[in-house]
Amino acid sequence: MIFNFTIVTAQNNMQTCWFFEWARGQYKTLRSREGRTKSLQNAFYRKYPKNQMFTKVELAKFLNAYQEIWEGKRLVIGPHIVVRGNEKNYAQFIANNLPDNTKKINNVYFEDAIAKCILIKNADKRYGKKPDSIGEMKQVVVPYALSLISIITENKLDLYKIWKNQQVSQQLSYFIYDLMKQVNQFILDTYAGQHYIEKAKREECWELVKNHLWNFNISEIKSDLTACNKYFILLLELVCDCFKNFGNIIDPVQNFVYCVTEAGKSLEDIEEELGFPRGWTKIGGEAVI
Repeated sequence: MIFNFTIVTAQNNMQTCWFFEWARGQYKTLRSREGRTKSLQNAFYRKYPKNQMFTKVELAKFLNAYQEIWEGKRLVIGPHIVVRGNEKNYAQFIANNLPDNTKKINNVYFEDAIAKCILIKNADKRYGKKPDSIGEMKQVVVPYALSLISIITENKLDLYKIWKNQQVSQQLSYFIYDLMKQVNQFILDTYAGQHYIEKAKREECWELVKNHLWNFNISEIKSDLTACNKYFILLLELVCDCFKNFGNIIDPVQNFVYCVTEAGKSLEDIEEELGFPRGWTKIGGEAVI
C-alpha cells in the first residue's frame, strides 16, 4: 500500500491521504487495525476517505485512458483498450505503460496519476446516471473523451494544478462535458443500429473519433494549460539564479571582473595565475583588456 498526502485546500482544511491498494484487502486491513472503535473508525475515514482509495486495476484505467502509447507504428495503449474491460486493460498496462525505471515511480508519478483519477471521476460524474445521463455509453465515452483532451491540448493539461486543488476547474469540467456529448452522439450516428460497445473496443473506432473535427474553443480552458509555460519559466529562473551565483566561475568575462573588483587583483596578478609572464598583455605600453 502507498499513501500520498493531499495539499490543504480552500475546500478542505484537513490533510487527507490517497490510498493505493496494490494488493486486495489492504484498505480493509488497515481500517480494522486503526479503527477498533467507532471514533477511531471515523478518524480513519477522515484521514483515508473511501473515495480516495484506488486499486491497481483502477490505476491502469486512469493512466491508459489519458494518453496514447505507440510501439513503433503499433498503438498499444489507447481508450479502446480501456473499453475492453479491466482484465485486458490491466494486462496492456503492465506490458506497455509502466515506467522503464522504477525510480520514476515516485511522488510526482502518483500525483499525476491521482490528477488523472480526479479527471476521470469528474467525467464519470458529469456523464451522469439514468435517467439524466448523456447516454448509455459511459464506459466508452469517458475514456474516449479524456484521451481526446490529451490530444486537443497537446498533452499540456496542468495535472499539478488538479492535484494541488484536488478538483477539476469548473471551466475544464464544462469543456469535458460538452466534448462527451459530442463523442456520444458521434458514435451513435457512426454505428447506428450496431453494437456500440463492441465497436468501441476496436482501434478503428478510436481512429474515427480521434480524427473527427470536434467543436470546441481551447481558450475556454487556457488557465488549465499553463503547466509547460510555468515549468519553463521556473527553469529560466533557475538558470538565471545559477548564472548570478556562479557566473564568476563559469563565465570568463565575469571571472575577470570578479578578480579585479572583488579580489583586488591586478592585471599582472591574473597573468601570472594563468601562467603568463607579468606584463605579457601590455603592447606598446598599453594594457589590452
